[in-house]
Amino acid sequence: MRKQQKPFKFLEKVDNLSIINAISDEHPQTIAIITSCLSDAQAAFIIECLPPERQLAILRRIATTWKVNRDVLTIVENELKVRLSNDKLIEFNGVERVAEILTNIEPETTRNILENLSQDDPELVSDIRDFTKVIKAINKRVKSGELTVKKTNVKRTKK
Repeated sequence: MRKQQKPFKFLEKVDNLSIINAISDEHPQTIAIITSCLSDAQAAFIIECLPPERQLAILRRIATTWKVNRDVLTIVENELKVRLSNDKLIEFNGVERVAEILTNIEPETTRNILENLSQDDPELVSDIRDFTKVIKAINKRVKSGELTVKKTNVKRTKK
């Protein structure tokens, strides 16, 4: 008889933030099933990242769940594998994107946003300001003609 692999073992190699992004909108019972199969440290990190009311709902379900159908575990595990597969992930630099947006907002509004954000995450604000400086420097060089931007023709199709 073959020993069955621990459910969700593949998550041991997945970044915790990726797991949170993949499951945070799930029903508390689903999150409870997943986190109960993880290491203590990984489960704790994920639960800590969720809002308090979700934490309670998930922990209550973990505490009161005694058995889970293996077929249910397999379905949830396979769906999570699909969600976390690299071919579904797109590179995204949120800090750079925020900097691009802020360079197009009135300076006073930008200042207020960054001041409020710095109360929670001063390091993030520092990163955003660094990118903003780079974007402004590039824009200045483009406007002065010192740097040119090559525009490509994009063919549009009628729908």
